[in-house]
Amino acid sequence: MQVDFLCQLEELIKAFGIHVMYLSRQKGANMEVDQGLRRSLYHSYDMLTELGYMEQYYEEKILYIARDSFEENYLSFLVPEGYRKQSEKEFLVIGPFIMEDADCIADKVIEQNQMPICLTNELREYYRSVPLLVNMDALEGIVLTQMGYIFGDREGIEIRRNFYKIDPKSKEVNYDEEPGLSMAAIEERYLYEEMMINAIQMGDVEKVMEANEKFRQYRLKPRSEDTLRNTKNLMVVWNTLFRKAVQQAAVHPAHIDGLSETFARKIESCTHVGELQTLSHEMIHKYCLLVQNYSKRGYTSIVRDALNYVDFNIREPLSLKQVSKQINVSSSYLSAQFKKETGKTLTEYINEKRIRDSLVYLATSELPIRKVAEQVGIYDENYYSRLFKKYVGQTAKQYRNMMKLKYKK
Repeated sequence: MQVDFLCQLEELIKAFGIHVMYLSRQKGANMEVDQGLRRSLYHSYDMLTELGYMEQYYEEKILYIARDSFEENYLSFLVPEGYRKQSEKEFLVIGPFIMEDADCIADKVIEQNQMPICLTNELREYYRSVPLLVNMDALEGIVLTQMGYIFGDREGIEIRRNFYKIDPKSKEVNYDEEPGLSMAAIEERYLYEEMMINAIQMGDVEKVMEANEKFRQYRLKPRSEDTLRNTKNLMVVWNTLFRKAVQQAAVHPAHIDGLSETFARKIESCTHVGELQTLSHEMIHKYCLLVQNYSKRGYTSIVRDALNYVDFNIREPLSLKQVSKQINVSSSYLSAQFKKETGKTLTEYINEKRIRDSLVYLATSELPIRKVAEQVGIYDENYYSRLFKKYVGQTAKQYRNMMKLKYKK
């Protein structure tokens, strides 16, 4: 199977959090490589004019690296014919990304381009949403390597720096209109936050991680000069938001509280930013697991109360009569409603729950099987063995041996 090296390059660039775009005449005048910066600032901005410049001067096997008058960096090259989606010339553009602090860049751009000072806050907010890259070497190396595969030959591939530069001084700035750059950036940040919260509520780790990566491209305005403290503050916010999101997924607060408190302590104990990055991934996985294992979304309050009572009292003697008494409903009503909503009887649920919980003890402890059964509220080893074989399809001893072999590997 032939490898699509252009798609492979896109995936590699995504790891840097940097945007990849294809420019061509067919895509029309609404193309934007700068997240709408120029179109927001200038009355007469036309991307097709810039595209014409590229069509005239770009050569194959050349990687063009430019920093424009807005202090934004781009890597681009002319896509070879075999990879084009249409017959006309097509250009791959990587960027924008910045290599300095957002506030410093905004002040520099205002001064260099003689722009109105009233745009300062707008530009600062905009630049916080642009990916920040401290060093370009790794990115350059990856692009050059992939270009060798894309063009089928590394011989002759060159770099040309600062070849293409946009000069905003020649354009008319929107003095009378509110550019709305900061508003757009803030809206985007809140969108990513909402995406994360929704994904947490569904227990979808992959989608949470995807939204988290997008959010991390947006750098919040620091509240102090202490980078570690700023990052901890953000993590505290995430811990609170995740806790609320999981609660909205109908997970009982008793499951949530301990985890939230644990993460609060871990956040404060971290001594460098790298630890917090690792911890953020742990938070995402653990909160999603809570939803996957304990969410009672979609159940009526009666059935939810019954499920929670069983979960929290699994080691105690449990029966339909006892559970219905605890949640103040009749046994017949609970039995019918439970079967209707879960598709199984309450007794079946209790038995399945006990066997599922016992799997953890079998896999992670050396407790005798009799003691494992007692840990989940079954005090007759023979009855436990029958239930285990019924729900797992093998004996408890066979399952334990299988797990031992798995961990050894």
